[in-house]
Amino acid sequence: MTTPTYLSDLDRLRSVARYDLHSPDLRHLLDGIAARTAERLGGSVAAVNILLDRAVMIIAGAGEHRATAAIGGGPAEWSFCSRVVAEGRPVVVADATADPGDDVDGAPLAATGLRAYAGVPLTAGNGHVLGAHCAMHAEPGRYNESTLRVLEAAATEIMAALERYRAA
Repeated sequence: MTTPTYLSDLDRLRSVARYDLHSPDLRHLLDGIAARTAERLGGSVAAVNILLDRAVMIIAGAGEHRATAAIGGGPAEWSFCSRVVAEGRPVVVADATADPGDDVDGAPLAATGLRAYAGVPLTAGNGHVLGAHCAMHAEPGRYNESTLRVLEAAATEIMAALERYRAA
């Protein structure tokens, strides 16, 4: 598979590389933010995902399907977060089994029992979209504008935490 241009942009990848994404302290902090998001969204799964050129890194997560964060990531084409990065705006998918998207295969999300998706960009100060803060739920049609407001507020917290963990 050819890597989509928006994922392989070298300036965006350099921006991703400037953060210490493997810091246990950072990951613990981000897990806390994801847990608050999951709680505010009534039992959703929440994750902090960073997109590389061909893969999605799940760097934090919370919720009933916590095992999805334990795997650490997967192919970018399986992640609706790649659509968030491509479009640079929030994305809501009412039912992953009915709307796999133009370049995203929704089947892996649906295979976990999760069907609804909402994600917002994690945008660095230089304007590059690093990834997404997202929520997923087993009930289709679960998300709306108030969901996006919760995710956007948390995304601001996430970016502030990431900035504290910028590589020297």
